[in-house]
Amino acid sequence: MEILLYSGGLDSYIAWWYLGKPKALYCRLGHKYEEWELDAIKRTIPKTVIDDTLVNLGRNWEEEDANIPARNLFLVLVAGMYGADKVWLVVQEGEMEIPDRSERFFEMATEVCSFLLGREVVVDTPFRHMTKVEMVEWYLKQGLSVEELLKTRSCYSGGEKPCGECGACFRRIMALRLNGVDEEMEVRVEDSKIVKEYYRKWREGKYKGRRGEEMRKFFEILGWEV
Repeated sequence: MEILLYSGGLDSYIAWWYLGKPKALYCRLGHKYEEWELDAIKRTIPKTVIDDTLVNLGRNWEEEDANIPARNLFLVLVAGMYGADKVWLVVQEGEMEIPDRSERFFEMATEVCSFLLGREVVVDTPFRHMTKVEMVEWYLKQGLSVEELLKTRSCYSGGEKPCGECGACFRRIMALRLNGVDEEMEVRVEDSKIVKEYYRKWREGKYKGRRGEEMRKFFEILGWEV
């Protein structure tokens, strides 16, 4: 059985379609944006299984930037406990340098889960060679609903609209805009401090490869000097 770790976000929602609608699992962590994720889940994949095993993980260990150390290891183990022989953890190209999103992590998580559960449990991601921009592009080429896609939640803040001032909002709006889709946020993209910060870092040459080229196109759309 395949299980997709679903968050109610853009990436995992696209993955659900990409993988043929596997069983979806959400683990409550008690983190600060949990209620908005749960709301997005109800609006997108309401049959998602909601698990409470890790409900204090975020309450006890969430850091200021919303990171929870080793979160993904806990998540894949819980999915394995549900009987999965394949666990899909959505990670995209450009973020696999993060320890619990890296190729080494997938290899080690597969080994640890299989060892502890006494059977083969493969931990994998469908998008290691795709950026978020390319993932949205794939979704739209299938003729799938933009309205449904915009029901997902990728923001770290809790408001009726995405805040437009967190890293998740930047990555989301860039992926959408470069595919001709707009989304209203609390702060206009052109006025966003986080977007200006990414622009500064891009100008300094921090972002290379396909991700850097996507940023160039995005800033060009905004009318900024590239």
